[in-house]
Amino acid sequence: MRSCCTLVLLLLCIAAGVGCKANKPPPPPEPKPLLKKPAIDLSHGGGGFPVEANAIPANSNDLIRAIYQAYALRLQQPAKIRINAQTVPGQTGPLAPLKLLDIDLTGSTVRGDYIPKDGLKKDTQPLGTMRVAELSYVADPLKYQNYTAGMRMTATRAELALSPTNDGKLNLALVDCRKGNAHLQVDLDSLRASLQEGVKIKRTLAFMIDKVDLDFASANPRNLSVKAVVHSRVLLVPATFSIVGRADVDDDFNVHFSNLDAHGLDPTGKVVAELVQSRLDKANGRAAPLMKLPGDKIRVTAFKIHLDHKLAVDVGFKGTK
Repeated sequence: MRSCCTLVLLLLCIAAGVGCKANKPPPPPEPKPLLKKPAIDLSHGGGGFPVEANAIPANSNDLIRAIYQAYALRLQQPAKIRINAQTVPGQTGPLAPLKLLDIDLTGSTVRGDYIPKDGLKKDTQPLGTMRVAELSYVADPLKYQNYTAGMRMTATRAELALSPTNDGKLNLALVDCRKGNAHLQVDLDSLRASLQEGVKIKRTLAFMIDKVDLDFASANPRNLSVKAVVHSRVLLVPATFSIVGRADVDDDFNVHFSNLDAHGLDPTGKVVAELVQSRLDKANGRAAPLMKLPGDKIRVTAFKIHLDHKLAVDVGFKGTK
């Protein structure tokens, strides 16, 4: 399920606070030195499969059972979890290679009380690796409390690392492969609804957000533009401001942020916009690597955005196999 959560992470990390003021934005400015942090950081297990165990499973059957149990703790309908694994003849024991590993969570719903805590522990080495000739993950759709997202991912000649997580369990993350691709999508109305619920949770007496109007545009398959109008209150005084900007992905798969601008729409909103602008200025005109995955063997080879009533992203990648 963390793999499917990648969808929301990907879309929001690229879109948050960036967008465009016009339907046909000007070319991005000359790039400045890359920011140290990637736009999307999955290096701590965000793209892996959870394993409900605290030691290496004894064999492939135990491993598949532990993956199923991990998803059953996260999803409301365990009966919809489908895991198909085919072993390599004559290969047995812990992390024995597989001909096929197919995980399908389609139609499942994430439990309302589930809070992700299974990021990989920092500065720890994998307990071991497993080879999978054909890897497939599908969660299309996967339902959350306030929105629905979808992800499909495949990889050939995959290498999966089994590593300890912060919750005392294990995570099986893709660290190498011959080639692969992922398709991520979210319905825009669903995304807006999710954002509305999210801002309500983070209210405080000093500052609260009542509503966010969010609009997207895409001038080409490597561009995403966003405009957000934020209706908030500062010490109960209305404060309305807008945030616009733009993100472009270049041929080396770096994300360039430009045209980042905050504008107050009322007196208090102008004060808030000035504070927001000071943060936007740190990224304006800068670039960051698109994505960081566990290990350093997999590289992005293709990236495309498609925008209609859904926001979809296609990512191609390859490793060293």
